[in-house]
Amino acid sequence: MASSLTKHGTIITAGDLYDHGKQSGFSWIDRNHHRDEKMMRGCNEYIMLSDGLSVHFSDTQELQDLEVESDSQAHFGVKLFLEGNIDATIGKLQIPMPTISKDGTKVRPIASVFSQTKPEKFRRRLKKGERIRKVIATARHSWILDRDLGNEQEAKQILSFTKTHLACRSWTPSPSAIAAAEQILNPPELPTSVYKLYIEIRVLTLLAEAFMQITKKGKSNHSDGLRPQDRARLERIEQFLEATPNTPITTDMLAHHIGTSVNTLQRLYQNVHGTSVSDFVRRWRLQKARAGLEFNGLSIGEASFIAGYTSPANFATAFKREFGISPKDAKTQL
Repeated sequence: MASSLTKHGTIITAGDLYDHGKQSGFSWIDRNHHRDEKMMRGCNEYIMLSDGLSVHFSDTQELQDLEVESDSQAHFGVKLFLEGNIDATIGKLQIPMPTISKDGTKVRPIASVFSQTKPEKFRRRLKKGERIRKVIATARHSWILDRDLGNEQEAKQILSFTKTHLACRSWTPSPSAIAAAEQILNPPELPTSVYKLYIEIRVLTLLAEAFMQITKKGKSNHSDGLRPQDRARLERIEQFLEATPNTPITTDMLAHHIGTSVNTLQRLYQNVHGTSVSDFVRRWRLQKARAGLEFNGLSIGEASFIAGYTSPANFATAFKREFGISPKDAKTQL
């Protein structure tokens, strides 16, 4: 079994973080702490996956207040925060953090893709007792240049993004991306020969979603210029979809639910997601179903229910058309 060096519940000392910093190229904490000083509890891991591609992931609870300043070298990456509130910056760029519902019962994860073309200062402040759950995939720019980036227009968009210093785009991660992050943080028992491949597949899932954001095939509901009232409308619709699995949904129904016209709602989804309302709902439910199959151990019948299909055969057809694999293949993949 190849497992994280630091398990959930493990005490992580300053010395552990110094050593992780050397491995990852970051000085994660300042040198005012003794090596045996207890800094956090949980899992904190860094893995070099392939030439130029690495991942840092952690599920920790801070044991004391901590302020960090270190040098950050040029790189391209994806940050997905499932939980936590860190005051973190790279240069003048504030790293987006998850939001919490007004009643404090629900955390909304956030993902960001960014590019840094020259050295900058990385700063972060942590509070004692804060729980941080995150996955950060990092690639050298040369790793991006070596990829087959698809058609010429998409390649230009991605390369233009990577050449922009402190470029950043944030979005609410899809259920598939959240499932991939959860699987990275909680891998199954695997032999050493499979473990890194298992992690790398999930990291590539996060990078693929980031490329989708850059090429504007999936626009962000955290996009610049999106009005707070429109963001609130999108959040209310997703909450409504969460609460009504297997219920037939119409655009009229959603427009009535948030108190706007059908035309206004269609324009909002076209501007933000680049698709119609009905197509968004279909894809959203299929993504939920896939996440349930791959991560939550749902049966195909249960996933079909979540996706709003009364016929498993029709569900399987729609699922394969959307993802290129059958529900059975999604359920049995690592």
